[in-house]
Amino acid sequence: MPAVFSPNRALEFSRFFALYWADFRLIYRRHGWLCEEKTREKTTIENKKPDESMNKQNR
Repeated sequence: MPAVFSPNRALEFSRFFALYWADFRLIYRRHGWLCEEKTREKTTIENKKPDESMNKQNR
């Protein structure tokens, strides 16, 4: 029976996968931060609008 899955090949694959996974996590995290910033901007704008209208009502 030939050794199709040699330990050396497994090591190469795991090294490649580790690099790819680290890259993917970094991109995903950056994208997540971008999305968070956008939603944070939206929420701050939405939060400011009611405050302004409430201030007008209180006066």
